[in-house]
Amino acid sequence: MVPKSLYPYPLFPQYCSTGTYALIGHDVPAKLLKAVDKSWFQHSANYRKLPEDVLFTGIFAEIAKIRRTHIGGMSFIDAPAYVCRNGLRAYSLHMNRVRDPRVYFKRLGALEGHGC
Repeated sequence: MVPKSLYPYPLFPQYCSTGTYALIGHDVPAKLLKAVDKSWFQHSANYRKLPEDVLFTGIFAEIAKIRRTHIGGMSFIDAPAYVCRNGLRAYSLHMNRVRDPRVYFKRLGALEGHGC
């Protein structure tokens, strides 16, 4: 159960269930980081207990007004393989050990521009 002090609404916003996420648009990671800054989850130890899919594709995406679309047929494994299309890779990004979500976004940004 999520404390009302952490998330006061009865339901989470619509979010993409965990697995693989495709961030389409050069500004989407930056928008998500700004949404983290606008929320107070970064100041609360409890935000780390919320599922990353709810945080990034739900709450933060809602704050950033980012449209989400579910694409069936994608799944998550610990060491995901990737499919190259047009010289681009798709990666699965999950929060699991690091407390600050920005660390993961920096890792993702480091992959930008690297072809297959």
